[in-house]
Amino acid sequence: MVRNVYGKTAWGKAFLDALGAFDVSNRLGRGKTYANTGKVLSINMQGSQVQARVQGSFAPFYNVGIQFSKMPDSAVLFDVVGKNPMLLAHILNNELPSELLTKLQERRVQLLPRSWSEMKGSCTCPDNPGPGNPCKHLAAVYHIITTEIDQNPFTLFQLRGVDLAKQFSIKQSATEVPYPLPVQRTRDAAGASTSSEEVPPEAEAVQPVKLLKIASNANFVLGCLANNPPFSLSLNYKDVMTEFYTHVGKKHKAVMQLTEPWWTAAQEGPAKDRLQRVVSHSRCACQTFLLLKGQPCPCFSATTYRRFAIFFVLTAFLHLSFSLRLSKNFAKPKLLLTNQLFEAEADPAEVFCGMPFERVAPDTISVDVLPFFKVLLQLPSDVGSLSYRFFFYAARVAYLLFSTCSFTPAVLPLDERRFKIVFKPLVSSAAVAEQLESLAAAYPANDPCVVLDGEGPLAAESGTLHCVMAALTRSVAKLDFMHKKLKDNPPKESLAFWRQQDFHIMALSEPSTAAAIAKYFGLFDLLKFDIDVEIRVLKSETEAPDPATGISPYTLGLWMKRKDAGGEHAPLHSFFQQNPDKKEQVLKFLSSLAPYLEGIEKLLMQASIPLRGSTFETFIIDTALLLANLGISVALPRELKKIIRPRAVVRASGRDGDASNKSHQSYLMLPQLLTYDWQIAVGDVVITVADFKQMVREGRKIIRYKDEYVALSSEEIKAMLEQVAKPVPRLSSSDLLKASLSGDRAVWLDADVTQLLAGMTRSKEFPLPQGLQAQLREYQQKGFCWLTSILSHGFGGILADDMGLGKTIQTITVLLHLKERGQLTSPALLVVPTSLISNWEKEIARFAPSLRVTTFYGGNRKLQSVDANTGAVQAARAAGPDSTKKARVEAAADVILTSYQCMRIDVEALRKQRLSCLVIDEAQNIKNNKAATTKALKSIKAGFRIALSGTPVENNLSELHSIFDFVMPGYLGTLKDFATDFSKDIEVRRDEEKLAKLKAVTAPFMLRRLKTDRSIIKDLPDKIVSDTFATLSKTQAALYEGVVQENLEKMATMEPAARRGLIFKLLTALKQICNHPANYNASAAMVPDDSGKATLLNTLLETIIEKGEKVLIFTQYVRMAHLLSAMIKKTHLVQPLLLEGSMSKADRDKGAGGVGLNLTAGNHVVHYDLWWNPAVEAQATDRAFRIGQQKNVFVYRFITTGTFEEKINEMMSKKKELSDLSMSTGESWIADMSDEELRQLFARHE
Repeated sequence: MVRNVYGKTAWGKAFLDALGAFDVSNRLGRGKTYANTGKVLSINMQGSQVQARVQGSFAPFYNVGIQFSKMPDSAVLFDVVGKNPMLLAHILNNELPSELLTKLQERRVQLLPRSWSEMKGSCTCPDNPGPGNPCKHLAAVYHIITTEIDQNPFTLFQLRGVDLAKQFSIKQSATEVPYPLPVQRTRDAAGASTSSEEVPPEAEAVQPVKLLKIASNANFVLGCLANNPPFSLSLNYKDVMTEFYTHVGKKHKAVMQLTEPWWTAAQEGPAKDRLQRVVSHSRCACQTFLLLKGQPCPCFSATTYRRFAIFFVLTAFLHLSFSLRLSKNFAKPKLLLTNQLFEAEADPAEVFCGMPFERVAPDTISVDVLPFFKVLLQLPSDVGSLSYRFFFYAARVAYLLFSTCSFTPAVLPLDERRFKIVFKPLVSSAAVAEQLESLAAAYPANDPCVVLDGEGPLAAESGTLHCVMAALTRSVAKLDFMHKKLKDNPPKESLAFWRQQDFHIMALSEPSTAAAIAKYFGLFDLLKFDIDVEIRVLKSETEAPDPATGISPYTLGLWMKRKDAGGEHAPLHSFFQQNPDKKEQVLKFLSSLAPYLEGIEKLLMQASIPLRGSTFETFIIDTALLLANLGISVALPRELKKIIRPRAVVRASGRDGDASNKSHQSYLMLPQLLTYDWQIAVGDVVITVADFKQMVREGRKIIRYKDEYVALSSEEIKAMLEQVAKPVPRLSSSDLLKASLSGDRAVWLDADVTQLLAGMTRSKEFPLPQGLQAQLREYQQKGFCWLTSILSHGFGGILADDMGLGKTIQTITVLLHLKERGQLTSPALLVVPTSLISNWEKEIARFAPSLRVTTFYGGNRKLQSVDANTGAVQAARAAGPDSTKKARVEAAADVILTSYQCMRIDVEALRKQRLSCLVIDEAQNIKNNKAATTKALKSIKAGFRIALSGTPVENNLSELHSIFDFVMPGYLGTLKDFATDFSKDIEVRRDEEKLAKLKAVTAPFMLRRLKTDRSIIKDLPDKIVSDTFATLSKTQAALYEGVVQENLEKMATMEPAARRGLIFKLLTALKQICNHPANYNASAAMVPDDSGKATLLNTLLETIIEKGEKVLIFTQYVRMAHLLSAMIKKTHLVQPLLLEGSMSKADRDKGAGGVGLNLTAGNHVVHYDLWWNPAVEAQATDRAFRIGQQKNVFVYRFITTGTFEEKINEMMSKKKELSDLSMSTGESWIADMSDEELRQLFARHE
């Protein structure tokens, strides 16, 4: 049997004690058993009368009646309250402090009954002994009355004929349980017109959401909660909440981890990228836009429109939309995801790897909010639609508040007889409020994504709060918490708290339960009124500091001002007198604040109260923070704003004095140059451990040290002394470097050591190599100097400039510098994607012709090498793991160019190659630490290591770690250590401190400039046009040679007119073959690897999509446009926006209208195939530039190497250089060539 506790409050206990004083026959004890077992079937209280039914032994029930006598001296009661403002304050706040009971007893006011005769009781049971000795049925009812008094002490006064609520004008609404959150509908939902005020989509395009550092609020919340609240008869719910928040602290990570069977290890590889791509893209103002031949479009000339098929991959705005649907009872909140790709290219069951969902339409699925939020926590990038970004950060904010216990229970009324418990953010905390405000700023104003049944779409603040509350409530349910006491038989209220069950008001003691729970946790809504409050602590100007401690005397004042009026704050006593209409609000506020500020009632009569001794220490260390978390502004003097807390540090200093003059020493020799010892850091200085022990000997919580205040808790002192008793740890070179860069608080570096380390990471100036055949832009020259500097100090580096800024030319310049300085004594191995081999080969030949390049690629690849011992030239065929050659070899070339695939296959041969430098392009190819390619690459030894990447690696920290582990092995620790130290908190919580520390330790070795940087924009032309080379696949090469041979043979015997027609037909066929075999042969499948251009485009698009940018792709062929559209949907899981001339006018208008021609963010143009008419090509590019004129435009002209495309491009370039004229006749001049000229033009070469 559950042992309920009666008399949990001072009022209930006083009532029960009063009865016990004249219970000579222990009837109350038997009545308690009846009450505990639910034998009181009904009870009704009307004024001084109580009517009840109690289960009987000889009848179904007995009728019980009680008539309380009226309190005779109620006037004295009113006088006591009227002369004590704080008592009145508590009553106005619907509270009855125990102090009132004491004062009534002092005035001999007989509120409590003195005998059974003052409670005329009757019962229809046969054993009722009479009014002076109640039966057990009456005694049971008395216990139920005690429970009601516990939950609502005003009941005792009502039974004695005193209506305090009426006497002191307590409004009924003040005693009702309100809805826990503000409900603010959008303007549209409220019926207001938005035609003149609507915010354009681009105006709300990107709102930064900063995730704050929020400390655990568990101790704060528990410190505010009173002991043994009355709403639970069998449990002390403060103990329960203590147990609960402790459980959250231990288990919050497990709750938000994806341990479900459907979340497999595959999510760490391509499946995770696939999921990111599908989820992150959402609906946009622009829906479709593609054009080929047909009617002109307003932003393109008719000529351009007729001659080009173009389509847009708008990677920031696609077809997935999010909305959170909430019922009024918050039962199973669901997220709706809508994406056109769900109908075909992206099966939700495959994309979400089996996550439970319900398909509510062909393109729409419904998912539970908690597992989907857990998925969002695993996705690294916030690039995507507005609604995706909102929920991306909403998941992180919810997890942040959950893990820091920054939430409290709240009552959600369902109807008059039902309520449930939800969990809402601790909005009283300034940090939590700021975090929610930042999240609300990212809420899509034009497309509200949180909908509440019966209310419609919610506005930003309300929608944000509802979203986070739904996630917190689901997280608590998932926690599966239950208190240890009565765990197997929890009371009804615990099932509402921890099992999300509706609380049905049925028992006699339950009508006040909802109000009691709301009252208990209502303290955290303390400042929901229209008065601005500020607590001010001021230094006394008249009193001298304490001679023993040196601490100055301070005073505390409470200042207020109306929010609906201007002016300055006024002291409480002045404000109270000057604003009689706010008297009730002020007193209610003081009632809530009284438990935390001793003597606050004095501020009604005077401007301030003194802060001295232990009161001062308690306020500064504990109370000030508590009040701030309740939303009260606390103004402190400058010296009290930042209380110093000492910390134990490892001090590093030069072994032989000044270490700064040893910069010539190797970075790896650092530990041998330094010595270490324990010190205690106090602010900006360090003191010895002995001095610290002297400082803390008197046991004060706050001391004054060098004009600053130092806080000293006994627990912290004990922990520090235990720490410094341990051996001093020796730091590695990496530890020292990271400590220097990040300002690690656990390490104290002397000034000379800091200077030494700073010199090792400082960039120096280097002259450009003499053999460089290029003019570097200013930022490119800085990049060359930076990369050369870090290599000279023995570090590796990541050049992560935005795509199009010239990583290739900067790297070539560095390699040429190394050669001219004699540091390229063995070759550099350059590993690049297959599609970029031709580009690198041509760029090196163009800008650094003195660099000798050999390609290690193709089926007959060989390493041309020179034996290091004999100098004899030999060809060492790469033989893989079966090779037995052991001699070190040096290649005859300066640069060995190979692909990732070839490197992985022939890694054994490459390991034997002595290398001065190892460079990797598109370094995201090694983002998976466990992949065979990554492992193979990292096993190759080289003097210098350089990684190039145009993708924002800072958005994917596991990728960053893997690349850093290549350029500086071990610097960031193991992947597990890195996750613990950085990535988990940064990716999930967006921890600003951890992110700043990571940036600090990586910044010297990673250079990333963006096209949007001011220093870059001024150095760039409006348009950057580059020839981008692709290599024919084997399929393309065979098809190309066959078509050329067949048609050249036909030409030899043809008449001029027919010959001319065949040449044009051949040109078209070869263009289509260079595009893709499926463009030439309608029956061929669209396999991206069958085309060098398609592979190159995929590589380019991956970076563009990763950055959330836009690209326009031009092709002359309708079929090629549709082939590329299908490829992009399948490969990249984005919906290309297609508009071409064969479409109906209605479809074109619909597409153009959906786009709204709003392409101001478009900054990439790809000419997939060339028209060989520079005027037409420039016209199309210029139209794109005009659309995207707010940004620099990067133009990529795709050309297949070793084909007629490369030769025609060279011929046109030479003609333009000579005459600065374009070939306005297009391709017609080719038909005038001789057979031999055509043979040379169309012949394919390697």
